[in-house]
Amino acid sequence: MVNRAKQKGTAWETRLVRYLQSNGFPYAERRALSGKLDKGDILVPGVCIEAKNQRQVNLAAWVDEMVKEKANAGVDVGVVIFPRRNQSTARAYCVMELSQLVEMIK
Repeated sequence: MVNRAKQKGTAWETRLVRYLQSNGFPYAERRALSGKLDKGDILVPGVCIEAKNQRQVNLAAWVDEMVKEKANAGVDVGVVIFPRRNQSTARAYCVMELSQLVEMIK
């Protein structure tokens, strides 16, 4: 039996990795699932990326998940990336906590 949600998520993660690799991040890679010690879906050195491709947007839960996963990954920066409907990968949305953005800007 085919899990369509899993296929959709995998396809989105693959698109993101290819986009990142072709835009200056050659070491971007999909991460293996790690159960409750998950370290995010995609790793760019120093950044934990939680990729979401769901119809229902749930920013609070997604950001909370990313915060845990970035701690598990031992990195300081984490971001949730989800697609804009009917747009290219480059036009996806990125969400993180404001405190993290402030630290990045400093």
